[in-house]
Amino acid sequence: MSKRAKIKSVEPCNDEKGVQKTYTMHQKTYYKFIVEMDNGDKGQADALRDSFRFKSGDDVFYEHVPDETHGDRLKAFTAVDQPPQQQTSAGHGTPQQGTARPERYKEDPNKSRKIIAQSSLANAIDWTKIQKEELRTTKVLLATAKVFEQWVYDSIKRHPESQ
Repeated sequence: MSKRAKIKSVEPCNDEKGVQKTYTMHQKTYYKFIVEMDNGDKGQADALRDSFRFKSGDDVFYEHVPDETHGDRLKAFTAVDQPPQQQTSAGHGTPQQGTARPERYKEDPNKSRKIIAQSSLANAIDWTKIQKEELRTTKVLLATAKVFEQWVYDSIKRHPESQ
């Protein structure tokens, strides 16, 4: 859930030798920071540079992700004065809640059909495992998956309110 607050402090997360902690993921190096907000939230935030793009006093939207194991995280910082259509998370490819998705993130209109087909095939595989050996052919498997798939579509037609 997105929150709004002013940044109280930003400090590099250093190791015992005073060197800023980093990690590498997807061939990119991320630098760790401890960010404290004026509402009391505090946690680790990451950046692709050794300097955080926001500073003390900046009014931002962000997400607070509590984590008892690894410590709380603050992420998806966005300036309050940034227009909504430009609000995206900090380079992680996930649009902020309530904003338009970039073209490359448009949802596949056939997504539901693909999910139903995949699920039907998986269930047909399970069903054929309990059948006699002579019924365990690809042709029988695919025909069974088609029957399961058609049953789902027929069920949707019978109960359109459940969509």
